[in-house]
Amino acid sequence: MTTAPYGSWRSPIDAATSIAGGIGFSNPVVDHDNIYWIESRPAEKGRSAIMRLDADGTETELIAAPWSARTRVHEYGGGAYAVKDGIVIFSNDADGRVYKIESPATDPVPLTPDVPDRQLRYAAFAFDLPRRRFLAVREDHRGKGEAINTLVAVSLDNGDDEGAHFAGGHDFIGPVALNPSATMAAAVAWDHPNMPWDDTVLYVITLDDAGMPVSSQVVAGSSPESVMLPEWADDDTLIFVSDRSEYWNLYRYRISDGTVVRLAPADAEFAYPQWKFGMTYYAIVDPRTIFAASTHLATWSLQRIDIETGVGEPITSDYTDVNGVSGGDGVAVFVGSSPTSPSVIARYDAATGRIDVVKASKDAPDLEVEGEMHGDTALSEALRMRNFPHSRLKGSANLLVMPTLDAANIAYELIKAMTDALPVGPILVGGAKPAHILTPSVTARGVVNMTAVAAVEAQQMSQG
Repeated sequence: MTTAPYGSWRSPIDAATSIAGGIGFSNPVVDHDNIYWIESRPAEKGRSAIMRLDADGTETELIAAPWSARTRVHEYGGGAYAVKDGIVIFSNDADGRVYKIESPATDPVPLTPDVPDRQLRYAAFAFDLPRRRFLAVREDHRGKGEAINTLVAVSLDNGDDEGAHFAGGHDFIGPVALNPSATMAAAVAWDHPNMPWDDTVLYVITLDDAGMPVSSQVVAGSSPESVMLPEWADDDTLIFVSDRSEYWNLYRYRISDGTVVRLAPADAEFAYPQWKFGMTYYAIVDPRTIFAASTHLATWSLQRIDIETGVGEPITSDYTDVNGVSGGDGVAVFVGSSPTSPSVIARYDAATGRIDVVKASKDAPDLEVEGEMHGDTALSEALRMRNFPHSRLKGSANLLVMPTLDAANIAYELIKAMTDALPVGPILVGGAKPAHILTPSVTARGVVNMTAVAAVEAQQMSQG
């Protein structure tokens, strides 16, 4: 047992220990029978590895250290990799270049030039395999002043291609999506002073046989309207998200007749402010079906939506937070979590309706968690069994989560006044730089205790 003066005892459980077993997930992708995702690893200084899970359950890391799939486009990044027919392209964080992996056994091959200081940055990739190229947002920092954002077409074979101009004319543009026959593209654009959740426009671009634009048309977006996340269901059907109803809902645009129809109307958000690329919340799993996540009152739910009828059908799920939705070939994948479950990669099968866990970020702690109830009920098993006979809690709760600091302080003062309990430290708000809260009723001993704790912490911080 370690003995130390009050306030100076150092816990053996530090920040590094608490995160050592955990990893982060983002941007899962379905490619035929395989599932890919980016895995961020705190133990490797936040390096982002690209992982692949084969149909037989074999898990493969496609890029080993020091490779890291990350882009600095718009500084926030996102959209750092893409997969199509087994070909993986990604932006490497160290140099900003785009690399290609054609099989797990091969090293990444550079596709874009080596320029200093990441002066060329790429993100939000869209494959055009028949033309052996991909489309991407390119952010060019080589000139003076503000960086120039354009869509470019980059060869999959050249090895030193900075990209041919595809579309631009706005301060910001992207992401871009190609229709199945690669004869049309859809792209979102916006200009200062707007942010993408304020005012954007959606273009449909007609391509020639070489895959270059010959004409474009604005099909959605008017001041003020935020349009985002275009995806093609088929050559005649474009799906996108718009807040024209005051909520970010899904819409269907028909190329053949120019009609726009709202799908599964709801007072809910089917998207989130697009701080970075790759923040996706729906997927087209087949030409008739959308798998979608939406949030209402800060809780996410899932549903499948018929593209033709616009009717949504709820999907039962325990996940209360959902992001990174992607799909195809009758399957959707996403990152899900809940108060009782850490982040997982989950797979939805449209044919069976099943949701299965592909991989968990870490083993779930052995917790018994219950929802809102009065404090006396939480602390008394007899009261709880009478008021909540189906409660999962056994015995007396040993952790109470308060809705506000005021509520926590009231409980703290009541316990002090009604029991013989002796507080051994202050209320702390924050972890990295704690704030020590003095309440009006603090005793002289409490002031001394808090001063001692704050002094020790300040000394430890000054020593690194």
